[in-house]
Amino acid sequence: MPGRWSGKFSSKDRHAGGWRPIVAIALLSIAMAGGEAAAQSPHEAMRRSLVALVADGIGGEGGAFTGQTVEERATGVLISTDGLILTTYHLIGGLLERSVDGQTVAISANIGEKSATPRFTNVTIMNSMPLLDLLLLKIPPAADPFHAATIGTADALTTSDPLFTSGFPEAANYTVEEGHLNSKDGPRGYLWTVDMPFASGQSGSPIYDKDGTVVGIAKGNDDRAPHQNYMIPIQFADPLIAHLKLAAVEGRLAKLARDIDPLRRHFEWTGRYSEDGREVLLGYTKLMASDLQVRKLAYNVYLEADNFDRWKAFPGLKEIDVEPTGPAEGTILMEDVAQAIDSFESFIRYKPIKEIRIVFVPTLSSGQTLPPQTVYVEPRGRSS
Repeated sequence: MPGRWSGKFSSKDRHAGGWRPIVAIALLSIAMAGGEAAAQSPHEAMRRSLVALVADGIGGEGGAFTGQTVEERATGVLISTDGLILTTYHLIGGLLERSVDGQTVAISANIGEKSATPRFTNVTIMNSMPLLDLLLLKIPPAADPFHAATIGTADALTTSDPLFTSGFPEAANYTVEEGHLNSKDGPRGYLWTVDMPFASGQSGSPIYDKDGTVVGIAKGNDDRAPHQNYMIPIQFADPLIAHLKLAAVEGRLAKLARDIDPLRRHFEWTGRYSEDGREVLLGYTKLMASDLQVRKLAYNVYLEADNFDRWKAFPGLKEIDVEPTGPAEGTILMEDVAQAIDSFESFIRYKPIKEIRIVFVPTLSSGQTLPPQTVYVEPRGRSS
């Protein structure tokens, strides 16, 4: 149907009449004049954090196993010194849809360049937000810390601010682009338009300012509307990377990363309505009773209904303080969530809600922040 989104993005153009995430290639040569060393450009500074990604999956069509390996490519950006990478979800989305018989997707990576021999072959999927086309990956730690890009915000961007991007397209080893923001009123309420094309394989590339601070992630181009090129503002990745932003000192990140995994296993999370149906509650159970408490919570809520693919309850992360509970379990009142759901139901004229998803980041009494968590709440009125 004209004007509708496919909802699927891929680094290869497989959707006729739909989106091509990547349609153009532009190469920029930077020359040194007068024999004097020039100041490092934003592109040169970013290249140390730029990651070439290759995802391989076992193909299947219509549920039938074909045995053929299917390859997708994208670019990512290192956002922590211990190897967290932010990129676009459609690197793996299509592969996961086509994989059959329990086959998994294997991801490999190289930093700063493309290579036929990947440096990292055991890239791990840490978390994702498919509706926002965002994916968080991790490569194993190396002897020396990785060079993490500086993460900023796109809130203050204007159309006069210069923007930069770079990545690893399929048809070239490396490409760079420069341009500007066109509009903050892109499709689906979260995409912004820019005047930079993105070459095939460049989805997931960082978009950064003149200081090399990341302000967005390249999503792709719309083949129905030439020159409509889209970025995801970096603040929409907060549910995935908020634990990094909340760290006061970069030197604490390595210790935080070592502590996150065992701490995460201490909690199991559930979401539900209160008995009177007036509030939404988040419950947790610790696998081992301890004095460790959840002290703060940053969260947002994403809702879906027929003909409404995604609706975000709050403009940004909502943050609340949490009162201490028992040593083994606790319940947290999710402020304003039920009211936001009621507003959504009114907006869609009380059609059935298909999904209520809460994405949240807990901060513990120890000062440590857990990775983003996700729970699903059963909509009211749905039979079990």
